[in-house]
Amino acid sequence: MKPHFKTFISFLLVILSFVRNILAISESFTEELLIKPLPTGHVYSFFQFTTKWDVDPEETKLRHYNLFPRSIGEIIQKHSLRELHLSLTQSLWRTQKWGYPVRHAGPGAEVFATFYPQLSNDEIDTAWIGLVNSLSGLFCSSFNFVTLTNTIQPLWTFSPEGLNLGGTNASHQRYANLPREIVCTENLTPWKKLLPCESHSGLGELLNAKNLYGSNYHSLALDLRPICRDKICQETSLELKLSLSLISEPTVLHGNTYHGINADWSFKSIYGAHLFSSCPRAQVSKVYIDITSNLTSSIHWKLRPDPTSIFINQRGGSTTHLASYDLNAVPSLPINVQASYTKKLTYGNVPSPLIHATRFVGGHGQAKGKLVTRIHNNYFSNDIDIVFLELVPWYCRVFLHTLAFSNSKNKPVGIDIPQKLYFRPGLDRQRPHHLELRLTLPADSVTEIEWEFQKGFLKWTEYPPDAHRGFDLGPAVISALLPVARNWTGIPRHVSTFDQSWNVSQSGYFVRVHTETLVVAMATPDFSMPYNVICLACTVVALAFGPLYNLTTKRLVVKEATGAGGGGGFISKLKSLLGKKTTSPAEETENKEEDSRSKKDN
Repeated sequence: MKPHFKTFISFLLVILSFVRNILAISESFTEELLIKPLPTGHVYSFFQFTTKWDVDPEETKLRHYNLFPRSIGEIIQKHSLRELHLSLTQSLWRTQKWGYPVRHAGPGAEVFATFYPQLSNDEIDTAWIGLVNSLSGLFCSSFNFVTLTNTIQPLWTFSPEGLNLGGTNASHQRYANLPREIVCTENLTPWKKLLPCESHSGLGELLNAKNLYGSNYHSLALDLRPICRDKICQETSLELKLSLSLISEPTVLHGNTYHGINADWSFKSIYGAHLFSSCPRAQVSKVYIDITSNLTSSIHWKLRPDPTSIFINQRGGSTTHLASYDLNAVPSLPINVQASYTKKLTYGNVPSPLIHATRFVGGHGQAKGKLVTRIHNNYFSNDIDIVFLELVPWYCRVFLHTLAFSNSKNKPVGIDIPQKLYFRPGLDRQRPHHLELRLTLPADSVTEIEWEFQKGFLKWTEYPPDAHRGFDLGPAVISALLPVARNWTGIPRHVSTFDQSWNVSQSGYFVRVHTETLVVAMATPDFSMPYNVICLACTVVALAFGPLYNLTTKRLVVKEATGAGGGGGFISKLKSLLGKKTTSPAEETENKEEDSRSKKDN
């Protein structure tokens, strides 16, 4: 029996290894890092970790997790989720100075989800509330503050980025933002745990919290969508992207600006660590550095060590030169990529992006105000079509009849109200105001959109702890399809990684611009008055309670005086000797008057 038993065990091991290989083939993982020095002296870093799982997204029960994080799979099944896009961002991406990012995100927390089309509207609302609570626990964030009072169903701005399976429409989508969300290490730690190698090896080693959160801008993001498994697209897969955007300023790290600006940077100075290894579970592990400015400007810098390869990326009339480091082919590790400038950096002209915007609050007083958004179209030859989205909280009661458009060149702004304007007014404590516009921006002009609002009165329990600071309004979102790829560093939607996106041209290049968040001062009650009333009431009660308590709980007992011969204490004897005057001055006067009267009578 013994030889047969050994044969049986060997056979089982072979079968298990075969099954494991099949499962391993069905999943793939890619890690990439794009570094782009900016004309302002900043350095833009974009980490992207892509996991592809060859499983049917319509599968009701996902199992056999290998590279795909189990926690995300359980959320997909629990809440009937088809697509998920969320971001946790600190600071504002400055499009006018930095160009367009790879992944667009607004300040604070932002979440957008698409659900299965077979769900009813009430079921989607229930699944949405459950989803944001699950995300809140998973990422240690405040997504649980997302309710139906700050949620909308976007019509044109946000659409499914993956395969539209089963005819999904706007009624199956939900979007919300939390502009006051603060991002910290509590969010980064669970985000890193979703990576197959976490921060133990690969590009995850560079995710040092101390350096990340000391930067000018940082954004954590998660994107989940169904994609085609191959070019034929007869089968589908699940794609999970974990990305991190970072803007560092090496010139501040060096500090000396007396003789020019030192803009040298390295892995150690920006991320606080060397790269010791690649992730053993990654099929592709590469670092890309945009060296276009090194070839086109008068200020040159040198990379050390030498890159694995240098290639040209051409798309949309724009040409970029890239240096590539293949971590699986690097001869020696650890590696610390360094960029050394031949002379001190001097700031030059920043090439203006085609579309950028700014937003502010107008008006005066505590009762009314207006929201003003200025959108710049810097394309000199053609008009550009955009979609404008504004989500206004219910306590800012906007008036649609005050919506007005103006243009710097007095050109008409193309808008057809029935087909290109969607407005859903808000209800107090039930839903926000939702406005979406489809506009045509005239070429080389500035278009201004403004409308008025009235500030509502809140209950005293609805104010935040720092009520006098004001209330935050989320950013306006502008979506556009650019005709050229100037300042565009994104990835086309039909591909997943940077490695697949080089030299891929399109008919248009999608961008999404987020404006600033706004702070609106509301009518705020005097919160010190309840404190004063409480203090006064407690003082009165304390003063009244003491005597009443003593009168009702204590007994008055008469203490008998000790006799003269009774001894007593030394103090009592001293008092008896010194206490000669036992009567008051008034009594003595009366006694003297009585004595004098008695003498006269005698």
